[in-house]
Amino acid sequence: MSEHCSHPPPLLSKTTTNYFSRWPLGIVIVYQGSGEFIPMLAKKYPQLPIIFSTWKSTKISRSDISSNHWLVRSKSPLWRGPSNLNLQKTSTLAGLRLAQELGFDYALKIRDDMDLEPLDEAIKQLKIKSQTHPKTAIWFLDWVLHLSGYPMDFLQFGKTSDLIAVWQQVTMWAPNAGLAGIMPEITCPEIRLKRAYCRKFGPDPYKQIGFLASEFMANSRVDVLWMKRHVTMRRDWVGNPQFVQLSAYRGYLAD
Repeated sequence: MSEHCSHPPPLLSKTTTNYFSRWPLGIVIVYQGSGEFIPMLAKKYPQLPIIFSTWKSTKISRSDISSNHWLVRSKSPLWRGPSNLNLQKTSTLAGLRLAQELGFDYALKIRDDMDLEPLDEAIKQLKIKSQTHPKTAIWFLDWVLHLSGYPMDFLQFGKTSDLIAVWQQVTMWAPNAGLAGIMPEITCPEIRLKRAYCRKFGPDPYKQIGFLASEFMANSRVDVLWMKRHVTMRRDWVGNPQFVQLSAYRGYLAD
């Protein structure tokens, strides 16, 4: 069960024009996670349409965020799951479902210990992608060469309905999973997300998946900040052989 704090005033209605000069209408950001960085993000982006999805156990309240923001607090699952899998699914879906309820057609789902900077430029690029690549269902940050390979789950962008459909397919972990419950290929949250994506968009889902890292690097000044670990994409990820882009990703699948 989730609780929603009061909704913002009509300023952020989809029919309102120019409420933020460079912000495309119909897009909302969903920050999900522990809530540690919510006050900082709320102070940084007081004008932007943002849903913060966290837990009832956190000390975050409506007074910590702007009148232009929404706050969703969910009851924490009994079992966190490996790498907080169950937590991630619960808080992600709670935020996305509110986005759908509010009428936002597109959503950027991102961990609340990460950020895109400058955020308005990132959203502008994502809006362009949604128009120029209509067959791409969901955009991920990058592809990781680990285990059988998977898309990074740091962020996703796409139609709100598609994001909800994929996350609903992610199977949650239970303590009665037996030996299978400790196998990395089964417990890895990103692997489960990849399989959920395939169930939603198969049998050839890879024609409908996009990656943003090279686009941000080559065509804009957007950077990805991982605040919790004090790293950035431009400074710390460039040249890291673990992360590859779409061309290598397709070849890897074919091997």
